[in-house]
Amino acid sequence: MPSKATSEFTVTSWEPVSVDEANPSGKMTRTIVKKTFTGALTGSSVAELLTCETESGGAGYLAMERVEGTLDGSAGSFVLQHGGIYDASTGTATPYGAIVPSSATGGLVGLRGSAEYQHDDQGAILTLHYELEAVSQ
Repeated sequence: MPSKATSEFTVTSWEPVSVDEANPSGKMTRTIVKKTFTGALTGSSVAELLTCETESGGAGYLAMERVEGTLDGSAGSFVLQHGGIYDASTGTATPYGAIVPSSATGGLVGLRGSAEYQHDDQGAILTLHYELEAVSQ
């Protein structure tokens, strides 16, 4: 049966490097981001993001993020792949996220599911919809 875990997070480090600032189709940046999580997931992460921001307000990002910590009592690590597109002309955002299959270690081996990042006036939240399958070793 799928489970849901919600955790607040704080960005503890944001280290951008411009990749292609002068391109008229959009400024591209590579950023290393570090976070800490509290809630159903406690721990920390490091992510590498590739972003594009256009002069008209459109934007997109892709990220690979390794999370280490404890998820609902099970300790280990796993990798998230997430991203999104923002269309300034319509005001719509299209986010997505998933746990990379077979990336989990320790007590999280067998973890799979989806990830949702939210940023609003209440703070920053990660919600995981997941299953932790027993894996024979």
